[in-house]
Order: sequence, then structure tokens, then C-alpha cells
Amino acid sequence: AVIAMTWAMLATLAAAADPAPAAGFDIEQAMHGVVLLVTDLGDGVASFGSGIVVDDKGDVLTNLHVLDGAKGVRALVYDPDEPSYAAIDGGLRRLVFERERDLVPVRIVKGDPVNDLAVVHLEKPVRIYVMPIAKTPPAIGDPVSALGHPDYSLAVR
Repeated sequence: AVIAMTWAMLATLAAAADPAPAAGFDIEQAMHGVVLLVTDLGDGVASFGSGIVVDDKGDVLTNLHVLDGAKGVRALVYDPDEPSYAAIDGGLRRLVFERERDLVPVRIVKGDPVNDLAVVHLEKPVRIYVMPIAKTPPAIGDPVSALGHPDYSLAVR
């Protein structure tokens, strides 16, 4: 089951999670590498997705389906000094409304429909953290962490 929570609660969950995150994985640092993508679908309708920063130029890896039907895409990067909200308090819609000034324009670089992957680029410099990506796939039994924005809040699985 997905455990929905705010950014502020993520570190608490990670510390209590069993099994522990992979050695060397810093969940608080990783939150700076998760980007909320806000997709404008037109007529005032928006959808949300997430991506991870993969280089210091502002390239973000996401799923291609996050961009389906997009008339425009903007991004919001984690800021520990800003409040975050659980779904019951308005979740991502409230967060985006209150941090409208912080939304960064995004350009779609390329997509791979076979693997449902896409790369987008943050068009404005912002403080980001490049997520380390393994050079080889994990072996069976290796601990892994997945970060994202399911159910209109931030979660870790």
C-alpha cells in the first residue's frame, strides 16, 4: 500500500522503515532530487506526476504518461522552508496554489513510449540535487527506495 505523506514527514518514515534504506542513501538529501511535475491539460485542469533530477543541467527523468495531453508543464522543487500538506489538508493542489511563484517552466526533451519514460528540462535555474542512479539493476533482495507523488502527496515505498 502506498503511504501518503508530506515532505516533512518523509524523513520520519524513512527512519522507521523496515528494512532500512540502502547504505549511503540519504532520504532527506534525496527529497531535493524529486520534482513535482504539474501538467496543464487545458480548461483549468491540471494533473500531477513526479520525476527525479538526473544531471546538474536540470534534466529530469519521469514517466511519459505523466505528460499525456500536456499543453504545458511546470515543475516544483522541494523547499524544506515551505509548508507541505497531506491530502486531507488540500495536498498537492494546495501546495501548487500557494507556491505558484516557485513553479519552473519545463521543456519536454524526448520520450520513449515503449518504456514509458521521458526526459524533461527545467528551463530556469533552481537549487536541485542530482539523484544517484545505479549503473546496474538491483539484485533480488537488494533494498530499493521509490520516491514520488502518488495520491496527491509525497510518498516513499
